[in-house]
Amino acid sequence: MKKKEMIKRIKELEFKLDFQHKKEDKIIEDCEGYYLNEIKLLKEEHKKEISDLQDKIKIIDGVNNLNELKLKKQYVKNIYENEQKRTIVVEFLSGNKIIVKPAKGVKYDLYTGVAYAIVENIFGSNTQFKNMIDKKVVKK
Repeated sequence: MKKKEMIKRIKELEFKLDFQHKKEDKIIEDCEGYYLNEIKLLKEEHKKEISDLQDKIKIIDGVNNLNELKLKKQYVKNIYENEQKRTIVVEFLSGNKIIVKPAKGVKYDLYTGVAYAIVENIFGSNTQFKNMIDKKVVKK
């Protein structure tokens, strides 16, 4: 299912949920409780499908962003290095600047520092990157 189709399906489901909510209110007024459980189950199914579709859209958007990055061979605009201070500043085409400084006791390396800055720029933080890795690791 393509992103446009998913968005259309979400709108359909949201419309159905609204209709079901109105129908639920009417049933409560009419005291026909035995239909109420069926409507509640249907609403939960629709909510789950909406949530699943929204998750898929997030994945599609993430893949599209990564594909855009792959197409941009000039993702990094400038790299500023100060070996004496053990500091690297990476400036990206987007305008973001990430400052990288290795922890004490960690060997200073320009390539590792730039890679770290790229990861931080894509994921927002090193913690988010580590969390993604932890979720994806397949343990035997």
